[in-house]
Amino acid sequence: MMRVLFRLLLCCLAAETGTCGDAVTSSGSSEQQLASIQLTDVGGVVHKPFSNSATKAVALVFVSADCPIANSFQPVLQKLHVQYQQKGVPCFMVYCLPGISADVVNQHRTDFEINMPGIIDSDQRIGRLTKARVTPEAIVINRQGEICYRGLINNLYAGYGKKRPQATVHYLQDAFDSLVAGTSIETKETRPLGCFIRYAAPVNPSDLKPVK
Repeated sequence: MMRVLFRLLLCCLAAETGTCGDAVTSSGSSEQQLASIQLTDVGGVVHKPFSNSATKAVALVFVSADCPIANSFQPVLQKLHVQYQQKGVPCFMVYCLPGISADVVNQHRTDFEINMPGIIDSDQRIGRLTKARVTPEAIVINRQGEICYRGLINNLYAGYGKKRPQATVHYLQDAFDSLVAGTSIETKETRPLGCFIRYAAPVNPSDLKPVK
């Protein structure tokens, strides 16, 4: 219990100070890189989601095996994955932590009965490219490589330590529904709540702005 409380305290401090990640400098714009994104899951399977013409968008959900807030969303995330992968919006669970092992990821997937592909981002390339900040954070990328939604999965948490009996606003599902229907996403960004992502290299505060 004390470890969980300490972890949540670190999350709160990180969210308040904004020390949550940065961008990378690499060839091509971030949109170009995201439009051709290639993901290798923990089982060694390579996913090229946009090579399928039926793919409308890709959802990257950043999680941590020891973040209690992220873990509380696992049931709803699995339901979303099953429901929307057949509608052209596949979901991938991204473990963005330096040195994280396949054993840790596989154990987490077993413990929480996770069925969506798990991506090990131990070099934090994906996290830096998308400017992910906390776990859980959902980042939805369209075929043009644009981030069309980022933030909360739903409003289950009103704040740190303030959990509602059930969610009443479903931001990620609403974004999926808009993509499937071909309509504009009404809420494009929300402030995620959870455990901050600790990046291996120093953070440049000027790089903390989300990708537009």
